[in-house]
Amino acid sequence: MKTNNIYFSKHYTHRILFLIFTCLLFGTYSCSSKKESYLEGNQTTVRINLSGTSFNTNKNLTSSSNKFKTENLKQTIVPFSDSLQMEVAVLPHNSMGNKPVLASSSKMAATISNSPLAAGVKYAVLVYDEAGSFVMEKTLAQGDAGDALNLVLDAGQSYTFIAISTDSNTDVPVVSNKASLATASLNQISADLMYFKTTMTLTHGLNNLNVILRHMFSEIDVTLELKDNVNGTFEGISNFGLSPVQESANLKLSDGTLTYNASSNGQPAYFTFNNESSLGLRTIKSDKAITVISPLINNAQFTYDIRISGGISETGKVSTEIPILPGQKYAVVVRIGKISITIDPPEQDDEW
Repeated sequence: MKTNNIYFSKHYTHRILFLIFTCLLFGTYSCSSKKESYLEGNQTTVRINLSGTSFNTNKNLTSSSNKFKTENLKQTIVPFSDSLQMEVAVLPHNSMGNKPVLASSSKMAATISNSPLAAGVKYAVLVYDEAGSFVMEKTLAQGDAGDALNLVLDAGQSYTFIAISTDSNTDVPVVSNKASLATASLNQISADLMYFKTTMTLTHGLNNLNVILRHMFSEIDVTLELKDNVNGTFEGISNFGLSPVQESANLKLSDGTLTYNASSNGQPAYFTFNNESSLGLRTIKSDKAITVISPLINNAQFTYDIRISGGISETGKVSTEIPILPGQKYAVVVRIGKISITIDPPEQDDEW
């Protein structure tokens, strides 16, 4: 009797395990089938992979075919006070840690400065068919995952994908006339505009859309230093601005072309400094980089109001011949030191 009970128990246990295994197998198949069921006919999936953001390469500053070569990236030296001078340099950031490099450096290679998009920043992906007709638009936020990153489109078809963002956690720019790629545009953009475009012919299965958002405007920060031959510390910085700049710009989605809207008041773009935390320092940096909306600036001008311990307070403007290109990242370095310009004695007249 005991043997029969053992046999019955083992037999019952095996049947239970078999039923559990069958249910699990069926459930997995059912889930898999359900996951694929939304794809109908010739449809396929496009997966959005946002890799980050980038600024333009520095190749425009080093190319032999471009008139703005590295030798044009010179510093400007002007009087600051009776005994001091100001040296102003605009240096491109390189891609290694976003540190500025001198124009003569071999590191000014054609590299792209990549950085991740901050969590929560919104961006939109627009899709156009081969005829340039609008297909769909999807708004996402950095950090979205899973099916939120998928687009369902037709395999075998060619599509143009546009991604846009203004580095905002609340909204994305509104596209005007988006029914046709030929007419679609972004207008009156005054924030950090980023743009991406590519064309893909889709295949069955998973199609990866690898997106790097490119900054369309320049980004600039400022560092001020007192040289070793100067005593004292900074007591305050105000009204430090860059001009000429524009108020906003329009972007054509089809090719990324920018047109600029002139500033109504002609005001510079101002940098901000935390003067309380800067007291007693010999090197200070702007609170953050600013977005500069402008086409190529051939003659950047800087206004300033700088106070240094010992009763030195100067207000003025520096005009440079330093070019600033749109879509690139720069560091403005201002160094104040004793006047080092020597004055040659007047030539003697041979008659004397």
